[in-house]
Amino acid sequence: MRTTTTSDIFRFDISAAKQALNADGIGLPPHTYTDQQIFDCEIALLHGRAWTCFAPLEKLAHPGSVITGQVGKVPVIVSRARDGNIHGFVNACRHRGYTVVERDKAKCLTLTCRYHSWSYDLSGNLIAAPDSEESFDKTAHGLLPISVEVWGPFIFVNPDPDAKPLLEAMDRLEPVARQLGFDRNPERYRLMETTENDQNANWKLWWENATECYHCPTIHASTFGANFQSRPENAVFQNSGFVTATSFPPSSDDPALKPATAIHLFPGCHLVQETGLMVMSRIVPKAPDLCTVIAYYFGEVDADESQVRNTIDLWKRTYAEDFEVVRHQQATLASGRTRPFRYVPSREFQVIQHVQNVLTSYESMSARQQLY
Repeated sequence: MRTTTTSDIFRFDISAAKQALNADGIGLPPHTYTDQQIFDCEIALLHGRAWTCFAPLEKLAHPGSVITGQVGKVPVIVSRARDGNIHGFVNACRHRGYTVVERDKAKCLTLTCRYHSWSYDLSGNLIAAPDSEESFDKTAHGLLPISVEVWGPFIFVNPDPDAKPLLEAMDRLEPVARQLGFDRNPERYRLMETTENDQNANWKLWWENATECYHCPTIHASTFGANFQSRPENAVFQNSGFVTATSFPPSSDDPALKPATAIHLFPGCHLVQETGLMVMSRIVPKAPDLCTVIAYYFGEVDADESQVRNTIDLWKRTYAEDFEVVRHQQATLASGRTRPFRYVPSREFQVIQHVQNVLTSYESMSARQQLY
């Protein structure tokens, strides 16, 4: 198999693309949404090295709790050990690579591979390797670590075990959250529902769609657009590079419409707070034309449960409308007869920043000249 450098993969002038984006709102070349080699590069060098909001802290409420998932192409385990500490690992047995945990568990004593019964404690130490020779050193064969941290009610992970600390890598996360009044108290909300949807679209399309409200009066005319303060003159946009936020504060023009605040964490997480509800969603890229969107819905502890359930249903219907949009976009991009998108800067500033982040990431990948 021919090895390919990142500069070979992208096949366009990244600097010229940044200039076109800043000058005229011109987006990414269409092939970046469909090309397998570009996708592989994004997974290995972007998603595989970035912090992502992985799961609610509530899912690790007690010692013995274990959650699983995927970040980039890395299968991930996060556990709470008996001493209360949280650990993250690659979900692969050190013996033959079979998954150690196949599903989330509320309480377990050990992490045991079903293939040959090698077992690990919740801190990742190998404690049993049946039929191994007496001289075998179990201490050298613990589960491979990843980086894991807690911020507010969320667990963040980074597949890179040597990653910078979360609030160093995302140094604007805390200031933006504080400025917008995003409540990080883990006691305020309780997890009420989780959804997981496969989408026939590139992960970048989903991100672009989820960050702008230019389409709210059309696609979401009877859902989000009819229930939230989404008029462009009311929007407050915070741009901090890889951490952006959009806030729709209350308006005296129509007080019946609900306010909302959304924080977007590049490359794949969205945190939303609105009346009585918080939504955390993340993107798991699977292929150039496939991604999975996982959404966690939290109800405020003192909120009316029936109202929260109704709002969750509203969000699910809104997401379903978005899923249909990106499916159509992906189909046209795959036709080979499209040109780079042309954005409307006054309404799609969030999308333009996202594309800027993608291009900056591509530049970084190319500069590394890393083979994979």
